[in-house]
Amino acid sequence: MDKTTIARRYATALFNLLEPAEFDAVRAALGELSRLLSESPHLKHVFASPIFTLDDKQAILTELVTRIEAPKIIQDFLAQVVKKGRIPLLADITDSFGALVDRARMIQPVTVVSALPFDESERQHIQNTLETAIGKKVTLVCEVDSALLGGLRVRIGSRVYDNTLKEKLSTLRSLLAKG
Repeated sequence: MDKTTIARRYATALFNLLEPAEFDAVRAALGELSRLLSESPHLKHVFASPIFTLDDKQAILTELVTRIEAPKIIQDFLAQVVKKGRIPLLADITDSFGALVDRARMIQPVTVVSALPFDESERQHIQNTLETAIGKKVTLVCEVDSALLGGLRVRIGSRVYDNTLKEKLSTLRSLLAKG
């Protein structure tokens, strides 16, 4: 079984234990813990190493959960994640949990890549246009890639709509090479 499937199962189990009012606090706590683990090689080592006992790992986890003031359910959930040796999947579990929350709230994450950054009015216009086109609320992530030269690349779920100058030039180059 691949790590994405395992992470999705853990995320679904946690999601099913919660009330909708708890989603944001749990999502934030998972995100913070995931960030802490990804930024600390020492923490990664502790949770990956067989030298540290399960009790040691649980004590460290309890301290982390207390420091970030996470909901109690996070400690119980992560105790099971640690017990099963799945803590390296925390970032994937966090992403899967976020996707479940977004789906439940009818929110579609969309990434828009452009050659230049957007000002706030442009960003709002793009978000409104996408929400109208998709029929859902959109969480918009804007990225800048100067190599695109112009236009936009929009990623909605697994679909990518590429209307960039770079892509058009590449298509034209391919057509000219064939002809």
